[in-house]
Amino acid sequence: MNTLPKTLAKCLLAFVCAMSLLSGTLFGQIVTPTHSHVSYGPEERQWLNLYLPSGSEPAPVFVYAHHNDATANDVKESWANPTLEAGIAIVSWESIAKTKGPKDSLVCMEDSDVMFDWIKDNADTYNLDVDNIIIGGQSRGSGVSWRLAYSQKAGIVGIYMGQALPMRKFNERMLEPITKNAPPIFLAYRKEPGAMGDIHDAAHGLRVVEKYKELGIGDSAELVHSLSETKNSQVMQFVPKFVRSVVSNWNTIGFREANTMGAGEAPISKKGKFRVFVLMGQSNMNGAGRAKNLKAPYTETHERIRIWANGRWEYFVPTQRHGPGVSFAHQLAEFWPNDTIGIIKVAVGATGISAFAKDWSFERAQLTSDGKKGPLYQDLMNAVAEARRISDPEFCGFFWKQAAADGKKGLAEEYYSNFKQLVSDLTADLGVTDLPTFVPSYKTDKELLKGILSSIDKEDALEAKKSASNGGLKTEEMLDAVLSYIDANGLFSSKSPVVKKQRYLATVISAQNRAGREMPNVTTLYDGELPRIGGGNPHYNSEGYVLLGKKTADAVEAFYEDKE
Repeated sequence: MNTLPKTLAKCLLAFVCAMSLLSGTLFGQIVTPTHSHVSYGPEERQWLNLYLPSGSEPAPVFVYAHHNDATANDVKESWANPTLEAGIAIVSWESIAKTKGPKDSLVCMEDSDVMFDWIKDNADTYNLDVDNIIIGGQSRGSGVSWRLAYSQKAGIVGIYMGQALPMRKFNERMLEPITKNAPPIFLAYRKEPGAMGDIHDAAHGLRVVEKYKELGIGDSAELVHSLSETKNSQVMQFVPKFVRSVVSNWNTIGFREANTMGAGEAPISKKGKFRVFVLMGQSNMNGAGRAKNLKAPYTETHERIRIWANGRWEYFVPTQRHGPGVSFAHQLAEFWPNDTIGIIKVAVGATGISAFAKDWSFERAQLTSDGKKGPLYQDLMNAVAEARRISDPEFCGFFWKQAAADGKKGLAEEYYSNFKQLVSDLTADLGVTDLPTFVPSYKTDKELLKGILSSIDKEDALEAKKSASNGGLKTEEMLDAVLSYIDANGLFSSKSPVVKKQRYLATVISAQNRAGREMPNVTTLYDGELPRIGGGNPHYNSEGYVLLGKKTADAVEAFYEDKE
């Protein structure tokens, strides 16, 4: 059996004694559950109600613990209906309905663990998104949920408490579970801090906010008070807004790096065009350059450069790592001096092209071990939809930097058709006729051919070239013929895994080169060897990423100059 730490148990004594004095007067109409009185454990007290939104997608979960003298049935229309309409499921759980002492509170906290496990185990049955769980409660509910809220259990992404931590005098030990890894929290109170005669003191919540600030995570804590002086005093009214701010639409792995590059919310100028570029790819798009090595102007906010970060348009100033996007954006801002440049980047290291497909499936993405990264194309479209809602973007190009993850037999051969489909889907979904697409290639076909021939014996190389010497072959045709000869004769079968990968990576890079020749509005550019981190590392250093961004911007400028 789980036991409550002694320090926290002591501080709960004042808390539960205070709760025993509270009136349970209820206001407002109650919502009918989708599934009522569902058992989550063997005890009679262990039941819950489920309130499920419409829709086919798994729903984020708001786990609600009621106040004293209420029950899990007391879920009010005033806050529950807007929550359900926002696509959020509600789980209202029961234990000991009215806690009268520390022993009762401990039972409730132990029940909360059982209830949480039940949600995880039954997620598929009720279509719940257990990667996005918000722990919440009112008054009593805040206390009995406190341990679970700060348990660091997988899936807990936020905490929402109304009239939280009621007690005559705040006990500092309530802050002990809060660490730098604490989830975001939202606290709501009806009265102002220090209000006489009310143990639901907003000052208690302010101590929680102060603790977050002390830990350097102050942006993750918010408190509102004095709601009784407004037209709506319901402390749960902000649940939908808070849940939307923490669920994974903007916290997926595809946005992780971009979210660190935002330097605060930024308005979009109404002057000129808002030219937006989509950046996608794996590690050399994500970026391994250290932001501390950047120099001005890349370390400063620019009034006409934006990046999609944290679910909104922000100033573009990398603070941790960076890729080619920052120099790319700055150069284009100079090229179009009257317009604003926007960047939407979805990128993840070591990721195959199938993970970026519109027609995504876990099984297909898992061929490159990317299934758990989720549908990255949908991440992009979520950003596009929200960007269109709050601004007026003109999509001016697609910058793609990806290759290595598809350097495998069976995947490399499909690369050209997969890339062609990706560009076609983006063109349609971005509403652009022949989307301008820019692909920095690692090598030309001539360089690929030379590299492949150098990796086999001289005699085999001569025979491979003879097999392709039908006269008048173009370099790309010669490369295909040589690769076919090598495969047919098993010339790479005894090679090391690194060399074998280079053989199939040649097919991937050749497909990118082909795209520049055969697909309309696709530009394949050749950057040459850019500065790398060193020690055989495939990633560029800061200087390399700045050059990559500039060279790609050069290609964009040339494309648009040719159109004029």
